[in-house]
Amino acid sequence: MKAQGIVIAVIALALLAPAISVAANQAVPNKPAPPPPPAVANGGGSVDELVENDLKTLEDPSLSSPVRKTDLQAVLEATQSNSSAAIEFGLESRERPDLLRATFKLAGPISQNTDRSELATLKGLSDQTSLTFGFRSQRRSREEIRQDVVNKLTAAIARNPLAFRKDLEAAWKAENPGQPIPAALSTDDLSSRGRRKFLRSIGATGGTPFFASEATYAAPKQFDFAIRETLERRKEEHDGYSGTISLGWLPVVSPLPYLGISYVYEDSFKEQSQQQICEPLGSSNSLGCRNLVLGAPKHVEKQLLQLEVRRYSSKATAAFGLRLTRDLKNDVTGVELPVWMIPDSSGLLNGGVSAGWRSDTKEWTLSVFVGSPFGKK
Repeated sequence: MKAQGIVIAVIALALLAPAISVAANQAVPNKPAPPPPPAVANGGGSVDELVENDLKTLEDPSLSSPVRKTDLQAVLEATQSNSSAAIEFGLESRERPDLLRATFKLAGPISQNTDRSELATLKGLSDQTSLTFGFRSQRRSREEIRQDVVNKLTAAIARNPLAFRKDLEAAWKAENPGQPIPAALSTDDLSSRGRRKFLRSIGATGGTPFFASEATYAAPKQFDFAIRETLERRKEEHDGYSGTISLGWLPVVSPLPYLGISYVYEDSFKEQSQQQICEPLGSSNSLGCRNLVLGAPKHVEKQLLQLEVRRYSSKATAAFGLRLTRDLKNDVTGVELPVWMIPDSSGLLNGGVSAGWRSDTKEWTLSVFVGSPFGKK
């Protein structure tokens, strides 16, 4: 009987076990499933586009910034009183593409008025045919910049995956209110603007320093003038030259603008101003008047210190700049406010406008430039 009671108890326990298990499961509330780990889509599309757009900051359609990247660019520039043209081509190093580049620029005036305006660049070789050789060095390659941003993105995920996912969801909701959140949410699911803002918020930014130098030789120019005391006509020819050293910092996926500083030494000659001279015509009492340059051209040395700031649109199709130039030797300051457009890969033209002001003349100038980026990829 005792053994029979044990058997009955075991059978009863076996029959009640499923019910007890169900009751236990019902008594303990179900825990929500953890969200899927955040995805970054290998950092490719989410980062490459931003890096490429920021690197376009180095493109300068006016060919006037010491720190610029050129494959083959021609530009025509005109102000109220004169016009000029330039063409430049660049060569990359085979061993270090994207890092080392040499450029050659040929520039010269097309037309000039006798009362031409002084340029806000403060440079004095713009009215002579010139040849410029440039050397530019970029500290980090395109791939190194991209990988730096991706590494910081990966590190942010590793520090706190759930917090990263939460921030990513918040960024996605801000752009897609009322829409269901994708299960495998990625930074690629954000717009270009939203992606840039999100990467900035987690510190996934980068950048690279730049070094540039230029040497310019201006071909001899003929200066026609008259001796002030005797009005005897004279001619002189003078060439000119300049040297430039520049440093810059290009931020990538950063709220900071491009910042560059340059030093320029220039040796040139400047024509004296014209004056109206009236002379008697033969034995009559009539006078013949004309404008003459009185005095030999003036030798001018300049030491220019320039600060440049550039800010591009999020898609790098337009840019706004500020250049402050100070002539340390002659105590003159120039201000330039360039605005230029950069086309997409199918574009044939680029260009813009630049407003300028000089402290010595107190005058504003406006220049318009249009160019063609031949061979643009």
